[in-house]
Amino acid sequence: MKKILALSIYLLFHVYILRAVRTEIFSLQLNTKFQAKVENTSTVSILNLDARKVLFEYSSDSSKKILSYKVSFGYFFLFSIFGLILIGAGKQFFILIALIHFSDLVISSIVLKSAYLFSFKTLVICDLFSAYLIPSASIAIIPLAIMYRNNDHK
Repeated sequence: MKKILALSIYLLFHVYILRAVRTEIFSLQLNTKFQAKVENTSTVSILNLDARKVLFEYSSDSSKKILSYKVSFGYFFLFSIFGLILIGAGKQFFILIALIHFSDLVISSIVLKSAYLFSFKTLVICDLFSAYLIPSASIAIIPLAIMYRNNDHK
């Protein structure tokens, strides 16, 4: 019963509070100055801009790449928190996954600012984090917590 209550409370928090915070952070990261600079360059264009996700098309000399960025604390965070609640993980794993997502948020903000100021080539770092780091860390945290618990580290 406690786990169902915890899942319900977190789901409500995620949907009604965290989603709004993520949307606001994303709008600060990709403000109108950033979008205007993208429109005035020939190497990068915005293919799709949602409330918390953007797809860029980056063109270099001989190739085109589609790069994406999603603001952290999304559904991978939601699923990892659900998994950690269901297995009864210790609070250190909740802190760890929150720190991973927060680190991604900070690093991605710095990268987006550097893309605005210096070179759009750095957008590949945001793509790397959004497509690989966050999903794999969010999925890996659950077996890590299970292994930790099974090795009598309660």
